[in-house]
Amino acid sequence: MQKMAFPHLDLTLEKETGGVRVTQNGKSYLARRRQLREDVRAMIYLSISQCFHCLWVKNHPRGDAIHYICFARSHTPPWDYLLAKKKQW
Repeated sequence: MQKMAFPHLDLTLEKETGGVRVTQNGKSYLARRRQLREDVRAMIYLSISQCFHCLWVKNHPRGDAIHYICFARSHTPPWDYLLAKKKQW
């Protein structure tokens, strides 16, 4: 799957060169080196079903590219948790 869309949340996640573009409510960031694999999609669906449907919070992310996807129940800080790749040493 190259794209996930949740129109009722004004949210899309779409594969793009270098990662996954997260767009919600007119804000957008690139989750670098992320992929929409089956396990990632399952976590996104589970998160949204439990009302963790805000993938950005005020002033975060600060840039246009980060290495994770954050989840929160509100666009007001703080975020509740993030989905990131385990760093390999």
